[in-house]
Amino acid sequence: MSWRAPARWSVALLHFLLVYLSGCEAIGPLDPAPDVGRTGPLQTRFAVSNFFTPSGHMGDGERPGQLRMDVQSAACLPRPEAAAGDCYRFVYHPSDKQWAGVYWVYPANNWGSRAGRRVDGQRFKQVRLQAASDTPDLVVNFIIGGIADPTLPNRDRVSAATSERLGRDWKLIRLDISGQDFDRVVGALAWSLAYPQDWNGRDPVVLYLDDIVWDTDAVPDQPAP
Repeated sequence: MSWRAPARWSVALLHFLLVYLSGCEAIGPLDPAPDVGRTGPLQTRFAVSNFFTPSGHMGDGERPGQLRMDVQSAACLPRPEAAAGDCYRFVYHPSDKQWAGVYWVYPANNWGSRAGRRVDGQRFKQVRLQAASDTPDLVVNFIIGGIADPTLPNRDRVSAATSERLGRDWKLIRLDISGQDFDRVVGALAWSLAYPQDWNGRDPVVLYLDDIVWDTDAVPDQPAP
């Protein structure tokens, strides 16, 4: 299977995806959301869906009908306790590229032609979300930032990525963004996945996301094994 990444991805994100393609805990209540019309920088934790739009469809998702997105609908799983922002269900039917993904961007449909959302980068320490799948043992990539098309004037200076195996139960995922120097964000979150090679090529992959939050609290220390 041949695969060609769009130029708008950064080298770091391209490397992350190429490596992959080759080869719950309770959360406290969210602080009051800033006014969505306010143009000043975001400084307190916020739900990604309040400011960024899941309009950056990638891979097979760029073709009409291959990737369906349900938002705040009965199709979502029962929501985690105190979940913030929107809940999502993605139903992915594979096509010739055999992979798909979605970016939450600001403003909608922006790949760097316009400036990203103003963010006080020194305040934010992590991006956390809950994820699950009807597809057993599904491997999904989660990416923060990474939009950096050299032909466009605006790009992300924040980046983080992880690869997670999902099942039917919600899994809490944290991406550490502490200590990075940035003041605007184009891509607040993305997911991508390759269609499982051991599936029949007809049945869709179903992915659920909820409680997607940029947080000023640091990632908790992990207990020693």
